[in-house]
Amino acid sequence: ARIFNGTELDLHETYAWGWEELHRIEHAVGQVAARILPNGSVDEVIELLETDPARAIEGEDNLRAWLQDLMDRTISELNGVHFDAGPTTETPKVGAVEDWVFVNLTGDTHPMHMHLVTFQVIGRTPFDVEAYEEGNEGLHGVPGGIDPTPFATGPMLPPAPEERGFKDTVKVNPGYFTTIRAKFELPKGVTAPQDYVYHCHIVEHEDNDMMRPFAVTP
Repeated sequence: ARIFNGTELDLHETYAWGWEELHRIEHAVGQVAARILPNGSVDEVIELLETDPARAIEGEDNLRAWLQDLMDRTISELNGVHFDAGPTTETPKVGAVEDWVFVNLTGDTHPMHMHLVTFQVIGRTPFDVEAYEEGNEGLHGVPGGIDPTPFATGPMLPPAPEERGFKDTVKVNPGYFTTIRAKFELPKGVTAPQDYVYHCHIVEHEDNDMMRPFAVTP
């Protein structure tokens, strides 16, 4: 382990993290199941999905069309706007230390990547996704900048052991909002303002507009 990971691993801590991760996944599965069949068990939801003709798709072309429509609706917007639509909404000042919050309203984990900076993962907080959406839904989804903390359903969970160093990508899990902390310093000899981007690192997502600019300002 020391050779391949470049560090000493506490196997007891790693084992405990594995159980925590399993419980997180079980909780996320339960949340998705509740959205499909309120008050139903996970097994009942699986049975429903496997037997309900309305939830079945026949044929390769129909499946491809459904997947494309789902992808378009899920990833065409970030913060309720397209990549190049409207003014840049994130404008940290040179040298500023800021906490950013990624709010995941989908059923997937998104590896969110930031250009320019490395950051620390502060933690992930479970929240009521449905209530957050219902309370803040706009014309094109939920716009950015809306505080999710009033919708938290539990305390912030600390980062996993392997996430405690500086990162440029973080897993944004479904059912949680993820908090990171970054210092926005420019390379030597570079002066503000400068434009950069942050985006989901799944290729199909970043290629389909799940990306936004940010500007480091004087």
